[in-house]
Amino acid sequence: MRIAPFAVLAAAALLSACGTSQRAEAPPCPPVSVLADASEMTRFRPGPGRDITDVELEAEITGFRGSCVYRGNTAHMTLAVAIEVKRGPAAQGREADLPFFLAIPAFYPADEAKAVLPVRIAFPPNVEAVRYVEENIELTVPMKEGEALETYRIYLGLQLDEAQLEYNRQQR
Repeated sequence: MRIAPFAVLAAAALLSACGTSQRAEAPPCPPVSVLADASEMTRFRPGPGRDITDVELEAEITGFRGSCVYRGNTAHMTLAVAIEVKRGPAAQGREADLPFFLAIPAFYPADEAKAVLPVRIAFPPNVEAVRYVEENIELTVPMKEGEALETYRIYLGLQLDEAQLEYNRQQR
């Protein structure tokens, strides 16, 4: 999957770095975390109702995995993100859009600080919950010489609107 505005490398370029003959211990990848306030989402149907019968969709980021290869001061990362998605009683149709994001605050306010990935979830007939995994998310993280990996922490989250974010905060 191509992520704009993050710089993207071809998979072949990533794999070619795996075959080097040097056995030096590779540095760890930049840390990745799920942003607590954006780890879950409850989407209600339009209108004032906010009880269980008004829920269209519920989603939660349940995990991620990744790897990286360094070339100089640049980490070339490949990530996979898992999301559990449930249809609610107010759901219309068998498909739903559920974008999520990757953000690196160290690059804010540049466009490279955040990428939103559009996701379309399809529910098969008679299935009300699915596990979606977005594989092979590739990004490049240029790092300044001497800066700690922690500086380039990567955050994952569901792309929420203001009402969804406030709902999450009230539930905690």
